[in-house]
Amino acid sequence: MALFALLVLLSLTAGLTGADPDNRWGLFRRAVFAVGAAGLLGAACLHGIRVLDRRIMSRSHALEDTQPELDIRSRSPQTKAVSIEPVMPSPAMPVRRWIGWAAGALTVATIGVTYVGLVSVWHWTEWPATTAYYGMLADAFAQGNTYLPIEPAPGLSNVRDPYANWVGLGGIVNLSYYQGKYYLYWGPAPAVALAILRILGAPFLGDEVVVFIAISLIFVFSSLIVLRMRRLYFDGLPLWMTIAGLVIVATIHPMLWFQNSPSILTAAIASGQAFLMGGVYFVVRALTDRNAGATNYAVAGALWGLAMASRLTTVTSVSVLVLGVAILALRRAGSRHGHKAESVNMISLLVPLGLMLGLYGWYNMIRFGSPIETGFRYQFIEFDVSAQLERGNIFNLRYLIPNTLYYLLAPIRLISSFPFLRAVYYDYPLFTQLLARFGVPAEHRVEDATGLVFAAPSLLFAMTFARKRLSNEIPHEFGNDSPANKATGRAQTDLGSLGSLLLLSGLAGVVPIFLYFYTTTRYEMDFVPLLAIVAVLGMWRLHEDTRPYPIQSRLATGAIILIVAAGTLVSLLLAVIGAASRFDDLNPGLYSFLVDFLPHW
Repeated sequence: MALFALLVLLSLTAGLTGADPDNRWGLFRRAVFAVGAAGLLGAACLHGIRVLDRRIMSRSHALEDTQPELDIRSRSPQTKAVSIEPVMPSPAMPVRRWIGWAAGALTVATIGVTYVGLVSVWHWTEWPATTAYYGMLADAFAQGNTYLPIEPAPGLSNVRDPYANWVGLGGIVNLSYYQGKYYLYWGPAPAVALAILRILGAPFLGDEVVVFIAISLIFVFSSLIVLRMRRLYFDGLPLWMTIAGLVIVATIHPMLWFQNSPSILTAAIASGQAFLMGGVYFVVRALTDRNAGATNYAVAGALWGLAMASRLTTVTSVSVLVLGVAILALRRAGSRHGHKAESVNMISLLVPLGLMLGLYGWYNMIRFGSPIETGFRYQFIEFDVSAQLERGNIFNLRYLIPNTLYYLLAPIRLISSFPFLRAVYYDYPLFTQLLARFGVPAEHRVEDATGLVFAAPSLLFAMTFARKRLSNEIPHEFGNDSPANKATGRAQTDLGSLGSLLLLSGLAGVVPIFLYFYTTTRYEMDFVPLLAIVAVLGMWRLHEDTRPYPIQSRLATGAIILIVAAGTLVSLLLAVIGAASRFDDLNPGLYSFLVDFLPHW
């Protein structure tokens, strides 16, 4: 309420404070006032609903207290409660279990069909090729090389500074050029995996296949995480809520966007998140099961090392995860024997992680003579990267305001025909006028932007989890997947601690993206998958907490269905065109049919 009241106050006093010099109540000022007023009204309505729920429940309890207790067998009033024999499992329970499995399988199959349709541009069996840089690097690895098998144009080696006029000299954009060879500045981990497959006899795979596999793995690991947490902490959750959780982690923007925008630009990001979420799954297993052992920690450390060797900006999320796991390990260590076991677990986590980072540094040393040089400064791009790095214009705190606006609040463009929605491309005029007052550096660029408030509304449930966690409204529940875990709480981790760790690691992934000079939708993948897990936990917690209340439970159910359905639809419609507008270019017949068949606005 304080936040919404502040928005109303800022909009009303914008003329006095100088924020709106002409005092004409432009679109942005009206929007700020509308959000503040709507927030205050909504808060007041929720307070009234809580009061009504309490009155209804108090009356129902009063009526129950006046009713005499009945013997279930004779239906006659009794002064004491009768003992009831244990209820045998219902014959319908196996049927319900099979229904649950069938519903889950149908959901996963539908998601898989959607993924294949998007990446193939609805050709299904024929996938249009995009870039193939990871495949080329894999072949180079198989031959013992670290440079790409691409011969640079002769003119590049004949000039002192090839980065100043690389376009005219035949340079290739986005590739790193160093001492007469082309390299990738993107992390090599996906290429290592492809090289192993090539050695085993697999065919050459393009970057579109890498993106498809990586996004599919993100969905698989995210699903395993939420299903495990559902089993541990949300016993009795309705089937439809479980399905809603799977839909969120599968379709939350930009998951579908990536499937229709496969290239080297998205392959590295998706691969980094696939390795990251795989490590999170094994750590969640280890933290919630006494019998998990050190193997889970070792696998998690290796996967997190591969995540950084795919996408170096994942270092912020991995750092928070490692620190959080160490803190949780100390909390649950207990006895001297427990400290010894947890020390072994942490060593098992850190050794593979350090090994992967060491190999990555060795790889860079071979290429550029420095373990920390990835080739980023040697890439062919429209400006001098080295000069901008020295001036501090690549990562800068001054980019925080524009990136926050674009990544959170960039509106979705409405168009009159299919697919009805498009992302904002390049600068948004309203934001440009507003940001001119904050002195944003001219180096800041916008390729495309989709505000997550509109494109991924399910993330609002992550705020619900955070609020409940800060208000201490999440009970300290522990895992119950084994008899050993039921016997003692020392070997377990409660829902609040696990959810907080995932939330903080997801927010840590936001930091390098919001401080970077370049804004584009694909960078949202660096933090959305982790926050999507927290959003599912917040949605389930909201459902559980409102279940006893007659009015709040209905409102919560309606809000959950609306938000999940709207988020899935918006994500799909945005992904139909994607960043490269592949659908109308590569499958014009089907695209034209949909445009003509579906109604126009």
